[in-house]
Amino acid sequence: MIKSNQSEKTKFLCWNKEAQQQSLRIEQANGDLFIIPYIHLLYAHLGTENEKELLALTFSSHEIRIVGRALTDLAIAIQQLSIEWIKPLDARYSESKKTGALVERIIIYKRESI
Repeated sequence: MIKSNQSEKTKFLCWNKEAQQQSLRIEQANGDLFIIPYIHLLYAHLGTENEKELLALTFSSHEIRIVGRALTDLAIAIQQLSIEWIKPLDARYSESKKTGALVERIIIYKRESI
């Protein structure tokens, strides 16, 4: 059971770091859930697009585009295969989050067969 004080803390979280993960859980704002094994990660790229940071993760079957700000820590954690889960922060709380990575949106594309 989640206690109310834990819920208060977690409403400002958009990712969790945990060492030696086998897979990445991606939670969409609409409730969809994807679990993708890290072994299928081909590469990652951190850049900017439309004045926002963009972290693109290319897996063998899907491309994940994470839009937000201060995503460098997230990119480093991906390099270390240590992100347990990631989800967009509820827009109601995004202005309150002043430090750390902020995931505003996650877009998932199915890759075409090569």
